[in-house]
Amino acid sequence: MRINENNYVDKAEEAIKSLVEESKQKCRGKVNIVTTSKIRNLLAMTADIYNQVLTYTSEKLDDEICGRIEYLRIRFIYECGREPKVKAFVKQPANKKSRLN
Repeated sequence: MRINENNYVDKAEEAIKSLVEESKQKCRGKVNIVTTSKIRNLLAMTADIYNQVLTYTSEKLDDEICGRIEYLRIRFIYECGREPKVKAFVKQPANKKSRLN
């Protein structure tokens, strides 16, 4: 299943719950997960681009938007390399069922 504007919150919640459960099992109760501020920063960058594209009238995106998308990709790659917790969060499959449900 692809992530879209109708299911992205549910998919993110599933991924976070799954990572918390994995972390609890590995660390025996010690939660080692991505901070909410890290998620908030990456989501804010993504939402800004998404909102700009929604109001875009042309079929082809201009160079500024493409550049922002490329910067976002690089930022995700950087954060994944910097913190293994972020990499685990990003790599979490969108269709993986949460073990908490």
